[in-house]
Amino acid sequence: MLDAILKRRSCRKYKSNDVNDALLDEILKAAQYAPTAKNWRGWEFVVVRDKQIQRHIAEVVHERFGLSAPIFLFPIIDMSTSVCPIEELSTVTTHIMLQAKDCGLDSIWIEIIESKEDKIKTILNIPDNYLLINLIQIGYCDEELRPHTESEFDENKIHFDNYTSH
Repeated sequence: MLDAILKRRSCRKYKSNDVNDALLDEILKAAQYAPTAKNWRGWEFVVVRDKQIQRHIAEVVHERFGLSAPIFLFPIIDMSTSVCPIEELSTVTTHIMLQAKDCGLDSIWIEIIESKEDKIKTILNIPDNYLLINLIQIGYCDEELRPHTESEFDENKIHFDNYTSH
């Protein structure tokens, strides 16, 4: 697990190579094993491979890094099935991104700001009672991503029993 965490970096430029269904299935399986409050498991997933729909989403999002990945994955959650939807979507996103890396793929979390959420929901036919906080691009990176290093680990950020300054 630590290996995937160290190697997972945000990719902003993707190759055009498609992601096969078996790898996507592994990613979606890992997502559905994410923990949820009360084990309600209210999240669902919208996978967009259609380039025309992706272009339409890109027009709405105006992402400065570009939206070039072969897969756009939207974790969504029915607000009536969660006591902490933002946290649950964040946790499921982490599972998705780490499993993608474990499958040899790269990803990036792109925030969907509140003012864009309704437009994205309309494009994807997502019901109003669902929350959408991000888009995860997944694919084969077309840039060199350096893994995290041990030097980034900072013991001064860890406090035992109470907060004390170092």
